[in-house]
Amino acid sequence: MLANLYTPQSTAKTPVSADAVIKRVNRRMKFLGIRLKTIRPGRRREYFGQFWVVGPEGLVADRHVDLDQMARELGVLGDDEEIQTPSALVTTTTMMLENG
Repeated sequence: MLANLYTPQSTAKTPVSADAVIKRVNRRMKFLGIRLKTIRPGRRREYFGQFWVVGPEGLVADRHVDLDQMARELGVLGDDEEIQTPSALVTTTTMMLENG
């Protein structure tokens, strides 16, 4: 009797919510006094972006932060994980593209 010991590796990535990734990033940067924040759609979001970084004194350190890139640079998002796109973000982006 022959047994197949080969198990193909899955190429599917594990979905992780954006909230979970934000919490991971904030835990990693806590000792520096830096926080990653999000903002609701509106006029301020156009200026700051969906994700932005606040420094120790409460001043904005960085705007228009790429959550995926930052999480991978900090090592809190593995190669086998991907960030789930919230439906609200997809809807907002679609509406913005349709309206010009």
